[in-house]
Amino acid sequence: RARAPRRTVVGTMAWNLEELAAVRRDHGPEAALRLLGAARPHTTPAEPSRTLANSPTGARLHPYADLQPPGSRTADLRKLGHRSPGSAG
Repeated sequence: RARAPRRTVVGTMAWNLEELAAVRRDHGPEAALRLLGAARPHTTPAEPSRTLANSPTGARLHPYADLQPPGSRTADLRKLGHRSPGSAG
């Protein structure tokens, strides 16, 4: 399905491409088309295999919410406040 305006593509089914290529190679393109139309392909899993517990606030976390970019995980406290030569802080 394509959804406007950003055109997010949602895939719900998948075919084994190696099997399709072998059938096409051995029996021709018509056999591959019959294979595509004969049975429904395997559905993709609705939920990713990685799961996280809900957050302390009760919000459901994304499966990859615990990933962090490389580097320091703590905030640089010097960047949190504004300091100028004339201020008290």
